[in-house]
Amino acid sequence: MTDRWDEALLAGLRAAGEAAYDATTDATRALRGAALGLGDETALLAGMRTVAEMVLAMEALEDAASAHATRLREALLHALDESNGVGVETAHHRVVKADGPAGVHITDPALIPADLMRRPEPVPDKKAIERRLRAGEAVPGAALRNGRPYLRYHPIQR
Repeated sequence: MTDRWDEALLAGLRAAGEAAYDATTDATRALRGAALGLGDETALLAGMRTVAEMVLAMEALEDAASAHATRLREALLHALDESNGVGVETAHHRVVKADGPAGVHITDPALIPADLMRRPEPVPDKKAIERRLRAGEAVPGAALRNGRPYLRYHPIQR
């Protein structure tokens, strides 16, 4: 039963990966073809629309896959706990439970000696600087600049 479930899961993940690769290749071809037909605005818009839809779908898939991987990781950790540390081998890896490194846990910060306390270096208050610059004040060592371009998505109500 487990082997069939594993095979089905792997087949599904493999198919999703292949579909994403094919979609990326199709999108690249669509944009390249639209760009070559420079006078064909309809083809260019269709290519851009295809790519935008693919970006949205892949971002949703990425979020879902990440959440699913987190749940599977937790389930695998639990199963490894239950099996008293017996690991599992895949085609290319051996997976075992490993304890995280020891770290300091502060139980009462007020009791920590002063020589073990650190004060952060002062950093510029970017929000205050931005307010002054937008108000027309000069701030030595600072200037407003445009951020990097990005894609903004607006849902269309139909």
